[in-house]
Amino acid sequence: KQWYQRRVRELKDAGNELMKQNKYEEAIEKYTEAIEVVPVATYYCNRAAAYSKLTQHENAVKDAKDALSLDSGYSKAYARMGFAYLNMNKLTEAEDAYSNALRLDSSNQSYKDNLDAVREKISAGPTNIAAQAPPECLECHQCQAVSLT
Repeated sequence: KQWYQRRVRELKDAGNELMKQNKYEEAIEKYTEAIEVVPVATYYCNRAAAYSKLTQHENAVKDAKDALSLDSGYSKAYARMGFAYLNMNKLTEAEDAYSNALRLDSSNQSYKDNLDAVREKISAGPTNIAAQAPPECLECHQCQAVSLT
């Protein structure tokens, strides 16, 4: 038991160090190795952060949900999920996630600020990004951020 606890701590610490060095792919590998030894909410949450740094927000949401399945009171997992949803322009989901994070940690100013920012974007309504988007993005007609008005 002591051996694997030391091993997963080493893997997590290595992943954290790689994150500081902006080596996100390598950090994901270390967190994945740690998860394979013992699935812990913190490791999933750290890997979610690495995925978000690589703009792999769908993976970040999945890992945040996995973290919450292990620890439903983990406010940071909700915050990571909120960040990922915000970057996917899923504002209602981002609002829910940040609200849950703040419910669990009401003194966290970052959660308050992020929730306020999401609510501000929601109240502003859809934005017309057509002028900013490359032409190939306009052809698929799947972008929900484009306002038709």
